[in-house]
Amino acid sequence: MIKEIYAIGTKALVGEKVILIIGRIQKIDDDSFHDYVGVACPSGFQSEQELVYFSEQEIKKIVELGYVDDQEIEQINQIKETLGV
Repeated sequence: MIKEIYAIGTKALVGEKVILIIGRIQKIDDDSFHDYVGVACPSGFQSEQELVYFSEQEIKKIVELGYVDDQEIEQINQIKETLGV
């Protein structure tokens, strides 16, 4: 289960690639959930086939935190409440 909710725009080292987080709590199909979805840096979004779905446990380190304002804090708090984090 996810413990830390990172802001949209956060850059995370996943494997050997830096990934820019563009979404959280992603359902892929009926049985598959992922904590985050992102795109490789610096290329960004090219196609759906290049989206990177990953879990919090796959993050080796946070390279840069995304921008956090009141709306982002509210969104993170809603996710935490929904997940019971």
